[in-house]
Amino acid sequence: MANNIFLFLGSEELMIKNKIEKLVASVSTNSYNITTYDMEENNVSMAVQDAMTAPFMTDYKVVIIKNPTFLTKEKSSIEHKLNLFEQYLDHPVEETFFIIDATLMDLDDKNELVQKLKKKAQISDTKELSEIEIKGWLKRQCALLDVSIDDSAIELFFNRVGSNMIYAQNELNKVFNYIGDKKNITLKDISLVVSKSIETNVYDLINAIMTKEKNKIVAVYQDLIRSGKDPILLFNLISKFMREIYTTSSMLQANYKQADIAQKMGVSTGRAYYLVKDARSFPLKVIEEKIIALGELDYQIKTGQIDKTTGLELFLFTL
Repeated sequence: MANNIFLFLGSEELMIKNKIEKLVASVSTNSYNITTYDMEENNVSMAVQDAMTAPFMTDYKVVIIKNPTFLTKEKSSIEHKLNLFEQYLDHPVEETFFIIDATLMDLDDKNELVQKLKKKAQISDTKELSEIEIKGWLKRQCALLDVSIDDSAIELFFNRVGSNMIYAQNELNKVFNYIGDKKNITLKDISLVVSKSIETNVYDLINAIMTKEKNKIVAVYQDLIRSGKDPILLFNLISKFMREIYTTSSMLQANYKQADIAQKMGVSTGRAYYLVKDARSFPLKVIEEKIIALGELDYQIKTGQIDKTTGLELFLFTL
């Protein structure tokens, strides 16, 4: 008997979304027999009962569950009936494609239910794309529309959007709309259309601060100021980001898992994933030094000892 249980893992949201959509499209069914359940709103028993019900006037049905927090160490506000879920793993329905979307979730591999699921399911684990892979993706997307793209445009596109594929897709759609019937994307097109979110810019700035790349610090800061960003807003964002990284790094040293960090810090599992990734990139001592320096600067600005713009620039340019 076919075992149509699928577990999707990984950090690359757009690629996982596309894989799930491709799988669903391959199933001989219709929209009336495709149902999605959010495990932060619905009990898993609802999804299981649906999966056990015969498809209506078609060969197969699809049941998708998202945000399965019961597979992590994170506590759920819902008391899920996991015995029903486990029973389904032992006796799946052949006519149902049961899909578990665990994008950006850190499953508890010591949990017996997770261990059983991994034995029973067909697993797809999608990692974040490398720079080369993202640039290759960009070229392929252009080729699908019979559009060429200059190498310099590819470089600038990647520098502005980074590895966030959801953001990359949105920005690329803007580029396609902008060029219209034109069959080539130039550096100028990317420069005019593709923008960085302030969070991306601030992350670039923080990364440059940590690695002491003075030229990059100056360049990113000047870009932010030219785009009209208030220095005090930048200061607050930098401080907030540093504190989050510090807290995450401290919790990692205390052997907290991603799910624990999400719960303690009151953030989503996805946000916790990126905080853990950033925290592991920088030594705790370096983060501590920067937080102390920012604290001293905050005091000086609030007590009128130094102007906010001058203070932030001194902090950045004298590193």
